[in-house]
Amino acid sequence: MSNKIKKEIYQEVNDSLNIVEVATRLGSTLHQQGNSFAGTCPTGHSSNSKNSFHVNNNLKRFHCWNCETYGDAIQLVQEVKGLNKVESLKWLVDEFHLKVDLGKLQNIPKQTPEQIQEEKDMFSRSMVFEKLVEIGKTKLYGEEGKDALDYLINERKYDEDILKKTEWFYLPEEIDIKKEMISQYPDMVKDISKLPLQGAHGDNFRLAFPYHNGDGIITGIVKRFVGGKGHEYTDKNGTVKTFIKLSGGVGWDTAASKINFKLNSAYKCYTKVNPAKGWEDVEIKSTRGRNTINTYANMMLNGNVDFKTLGNVYRPKDKIPEATVRRFLKNKKVKMEVEKKVKEILSEKSINKEFAVDNLMRALDMAEHKGDVGNFLKANDQIMDLLEMKPNKAITTDTVELLDTT
Repeated sequence: MSNKIKKEIYQEVNDSLNIVEVATRLGSTLHQQGNSFAGTCPTGHSSNSKNSFHVNNNLKRFHCWNCETYGDAIQLVQEVKGLNKVESLKWLVDEFHLKVDLGKLQNIPKQTPEQIQEEKDMFSRSMVFEKLVEIGKTKLYGEEGKDALDYLINERKYDEDILKKTEWFYLPEEIDIKKEMISQYPDMVKDISKLPLQGAHGDNFRLAFPYHNGDGIITGIVKRFVGGKGHEYTDKNGTVKTFIKLSGGVGWDTAASKINFKLNSAYKCYTKVNPAKGWEDVEIKSTRGRNTINTYANMMLNGNVDFKTLGNVYRPKDKIPEATVRRFLKNKKVKMEVEKKVKEILSEKSINKEFAVDNLMRALDMAEHKGDVGNFLKANDQIMDLLEMKPNKAITTDTVELLDTT
């Protein structure tokens, strides 16, 4: 059975389960706490607060801030019952009468310790962010958030009933909100203390909303200043600056292009959207994006890349089209699309290793006559990479280093 099929079975079992019910069946006593559930850990250790174990059914994950266990429903069964993954899958299928065919399932592909730790850190931080949002939403409609709410309703013209359906929340000063959170959730003290709440502009923002990745996990917040433009403030380095509206997010775990919100014209606010689509996903599918990728791929193979022309293909009305298209083409996903297009062209033209070697010889001649060899070599390097040709000899001229694969 392929790894892909094993992963699909594993995911199907996880998706079929309510992890809150699984934790309860395993012996945990839970009560709802905002968007998640908290209570005793089913592994059986003692807990002074009896709230160290947290479960979020939307994210299908659990985390105990006392014994540091983390994972999904299958991993929880492993921890509590001491079973391996396959045995845990079978136990869950039988216990919850799931209509999942395990077939000849033997072994499940394992995550690396680094992947497990990264996922655990992201989830625990997301849980802490959730508590911050819950507390902040309550404060927004209380005395403490009066000025912030007034700003949203009277200056920004938000409808209060609609506003309550959004994720806008009041953000107190860092020292105050962390102190309050630690008093409410003492088991989370380590993660609360590490929670990033200040960006480059310091602790000057009293309004915020969370953003989520494609799995719905909160990976950071975006903050907004309540006052008007031109306000002077002191940043975290003690420098006095003039404020320019919207602050960047803090606690980002992904690139800015991964921010998972959009302006909802009906609500006049930012709301989360699943699954996340970065700007590159939109641009790659656009007509201008496809035309740019196709043109760039052909230019590379012809050994003459003209970014000025590419800029006019991509965004001719931008102030500096050439700079814009260079940023676009540096994106990892865009590079993959370019590579895919180059392979298509190579396949259509039946280009092979002999073609690449001929290009190398031409490059040597161009170098000898001081021609424009740079772009030509880049194109040929791309061809060699795609043809999986490994260099075994270096040839150096007075202008460039050439890799000969003959």
